[in-house]
Amino acid sequence: MADTAFNANPPLRWSTTWGLTAGVCAVGSEALLLSPVLADIGRDFALRPAQTGFAVTIYGIALAAVAPFAGLISDRLSRKRALRLGLIIFSCAGFVAAFASSFEILLVARALCAVGAALFLPSSYAYVGDEVPFDRRAQVMGRVMFGWSISMVLGVPLGGLLSEIVGWRGALAALALLGLLVLAMLWRLPSRHRPNTEPGALKRLAGNLWRLICQGKILLLLTVNFLNMFSFYGVYTYLGTDLRGALQTGGGGAALYAGFYGLGFGISSINGRLADRLGKPRTLIIALLCLAVVLSSLPVAAHGAITLAIAMCIWGIFQGGVMVSLPSIVTEQSAELRGSVTALLSCTTYIGVTVGSSAMGLVFEGAGYQFVGLFCGAASLLAALLFVMRRRIADL
Repeated sequence: MADTAFNANPPLRWSTTWGLTAGVCAVGSEALLLSPVLADIGRDFALRPAQTGFAVTIYGIALAAVAPFAGLISDRLSRKRALRLGLIIFSCAGFVAAFASSFEILLVARALCAVGAALFLPSSYAYVGDEVPFDRRAQVMGRVMFGWSISMVLGVPLGGLLSEIVGWRGALAALALLGLLVLAMLWRLPSRHRPNTEPGALKRLAGNLWRLICQGKILLLLTVNFLNMFSFYGVYTYLGTDLRGALQTGGGGAALYAGFYGLGFGISSINGRLADRLGKPRTLIIALLCLAVVLSSLPVAAHGAITLAIAMCIWGIFQGGVMVSLPSIVTEQSAELRGSVTALLSCTTYIGVTVGSSAMGLVFEGAGYQFVGLFCGAASLLAALLFVMRRRIADL
């Protein structure tokens, strides 16, 4: 468990907390914005939709591949340096993507954006673990996670509007500029984490990480995270396609309903102190069980505009409960390896994205959206049961 010396810190300054929130918003908006502007990118580079879609795929592949190594770098360097490096790579790569003269250069830039995200996101969560005691960590983690809600409710719509005014290149450049502004906000970030300058420190950290994984606790949490992200993206990926038939809505209508999800997620994450009071493990179990019900019934709710809006908001609330409590629990498993374990969390997130979207695509084509909801609801239920069963023999 975490070193108790890390739990005697004063509250974070508001500028630090919201600087991290702004960074999560910038990274999240950049990752989510590409989907609405893919058609414009394909037109400019004379590509088919399937070819253009690789600009999204390569981001997830690169982040999942780089995240474990980025986590070790975060633990080896000071946390502040890892955050700075991540933002620098993210912003520079964003500008390269905005002014790419070929699709190949755009792909390389997108992969580098993922490298920056792989450094920044886990380091942000680990920083909260370093600086905030466990008994109130979910409150601060929720505020940082609120950046994902902002990116979905405001970042992507505003980015899409900006792309209509100045083009997709201008929108990507604006997000890269936002990354530089966040870098300036966090440049003088106070941090208790110190670099490990011992000879062979990186090799020793890797060995300790492997032993920690073999103990089973981290592996369980990573499995829960994978199942949660599998279920989320399995349902979310094909929601817009289903709505075209169920409610006769277009892409704009689907984006509106995604906004209801973002609203619910924001309500949940900004009130992370409730998870502190209820208990992070209990919050996680309740949220996963409720998600099992919501995801299973979402295809039915999608046949009515009002019922869908309500269901999307409820979905966001309980997904926010998972996203606040799970990283808080993960950061408590090791003070020395916080960057590494949170990086593995990001790694399994994008593995879940890839597997969930591809596997549920086959289910969607073969059996319909109702079965997608049932499969993903079952995945959430399995995640809850695994966590409950493991807690009987291991104190999490």
